Amino acid sequence: MDQDQALYLRLSEDFGGARFGPFEGVEVGLGSDDSNDICIPESFGVAPEHAKVVIQEGRGILITPVAQTTPIYVWKGRASKPNQISTPTAVRHGDSFALVSAHGPRFFVEIDSLPEEVLAQRRNFRGKENLTKDAMKKEARRRMFLRVMTTGWGQRIGKAWWFVRSGQIFLPRNIFMIVGIGGGWVMGTMAMCSKADSEAELVAVQEKLDAEKERTGNMDYITLGQQLSRVTGLRSF
Repeated sequence: MDQDQALYLRLSEDFGGARFGPFEGVEVGLGSDDSNDICIPESFGVAPEHAKVVIQEGRGILITPVAQTTPIYVWKGRASKPNQISTPTAVRHGDSFALVSAHGPRFFVEIDSLPEEVLAQRRNFRGKENLTKDAMKKEARRRMFLRVMTTGWGQRIGKAWWFVRSGQIFLPRNIFMIVGIGGGWVMGTMAMCSKADSEAELVAVQEKLDAEKERTGNMDYITLGQQLSRVTGLRSF
């Protein structure tokens, strides 16, 4: 996507065929909240913050659910059936996605030229819009997002965050799972501590035996029971 092009999102004809854009920012938010770039009526089952389309300069476009409880279905090219996604997924011109269900509001991804009036304004000031404070913040935010999301730990942290934020952590099956894992760690720690104590006692007994041997000289004639009796102080039978 070059400087004269921008992202557009067009609703399918079943939902009116409206075209939204052009979008040149880093993110395009979709949801029922008024703060989104595209506001969809809550009656469709859309969450306040449902999905985001992330524009990667020189690397394409990502569509990502805001939470694990905000389903998105993606059609690649001319595919007849969509795939539900739970992580950021690359899309391109001609792909489409639906919110809530495969029959929910469906948007087509389009990369097209900017309006002529916008291009006319930029011909004399090419590049000036990239020197603003907001543009610098957006670029820094975009780079940080991509750096985190493209690492294994970033994806794990993201899944853990949505696991808590979506309320999945409070489901009974997940609570039992967490308690079970925590209990395993506790029992393992206790076993390791007990083993360490036993080894320390064994070393202490051995040291006492060595000390008694040095004190009495040759102890070859003394039985094991007698040695233990001297070290431990218990009577040998």
